[in-house]
Amino acid sequence: MTAIVTDVKYRMTLSIIRDLANCGVDNIVALHKGASKPVGFYSKHVKHKEILKSETARDLALELVNICKKYAKDELPVLLCTGRETIEAVSEYKELFEGICHLLISDKRTIDSANDKSTVLKIAKSIGVPVPAEYDINNADEIKYPCIIKYRCGEKFGIKSHDRYKIVYNKNELIETYNNYKKLDDNPIIQEYISGDGYGVSVIMNENSEPVDFICHKRLRECPESGGPSSCAVSFYDERMVNETIKLLKAINFKGIAMVEFKGSPESFCLMEINPRVWGSYPLTRIAKSSFTMSWFNASRKKTQALNSLKPNYRLGVKMQFLPTEAKLLAEVLRKKKASKAFEIIGDILNIKVHDGILELSDFKGSINYILSLFGRE
Repeated sequence: MTAIVTDVKYRMTLSIIRDLANCGVDNIVALHKGASKPVGFYSKHVKHKEILKSETARDLALELVNICKKYAKDELPVLLCTGRETIEAVSEYKELFEGICHLLISDKRTIDSANDKSTVLKIAKSIGVPVPAEYDINNADEIKYPCIIKYRCGEKFGIKSHDRYKIVYNKNELIETYNNYKKLDDNPIIQEYISGDGYGVSVIMNENSEPVDFICHKRLRECPESGGPSSCAVSFYDERMVNETIKLLKAINFKGIAMVEFKGSPESFCLMEINPRVWGSYPLTRIAKSSFTMSWFNASRKKTQALNSLKPNYRLGVKMQFLPTEAKLLAEVLRKKKASKAFEIIGDILNIKVHDGILELSDFKGSINYILSLFGRE
């Protein structure tokens, strides 16, 4: 069996590659666009490596088609798109891949809708999924502060995750921030600030927009502390969040993988956004013994059935951390003299039951090159 994994510069693709290999996929092709050698190229499980050179979406799609043809031997390969640029190109020219590979992905219109927070929130509200209250900049005097301002799709502008929103505490700060955001986004979103924890429900939806697998996680820590990618997360389960996620993805006729974010508590939560791609804490699917990666692979081949029960098929309460990111966060909280937070981080770093999401001795070269990449070395 052949799997073609795109965008292997991202650390989470190591988890995908390892899962595929462990489940018997014996021909793994890793793709990367750029001059540097990405972390995925160093995994011992990768049989073939391809560098992509296309500049336009159509050229990228055509280049991917040719690669799929190259590796179509006795059976069609499975194309697993992980990054935004690749997903957008393949979804836009989806018809080019028919009969060339196995592929599970939404069309471009659906991907664009999922990426647009404003569109997602309107659809969610119309079907009863809980969302934060939205405010109008013209009524700044009536807004309850603090509130939060967001880009509709910050990733499209190349903005890092922790810079895609800002909490503001008064009218003057709101207007200044809003005007700055408008330089890139014509209609930034202003919402009520939702306190509480961050949660993610990750789902694979088949060609009929039916769920075939899912996993839930709770963010325990982020780096930077003020908000950013997860540095530590734990697997958990909440039936209502799962139901709301599936209802939302069905409403937009979504196909493929997505992670839907909520914030608050299991008793009272609100939708934040849809991430229609592989997300940062994806390695938790592997550590929690989920079948997520192979469910994605098999759903692409139309070899799975829709779930008839929404009960978890993964281990609950499993913690995962990214040690380099946790070390960076530890330095930050020590500078701020937050002793209790520092002890919490140190406790998890020293706890042998808390697994790292990337570092595995069995795939040593992939692990060590991930560490080196953090320092700009290969």
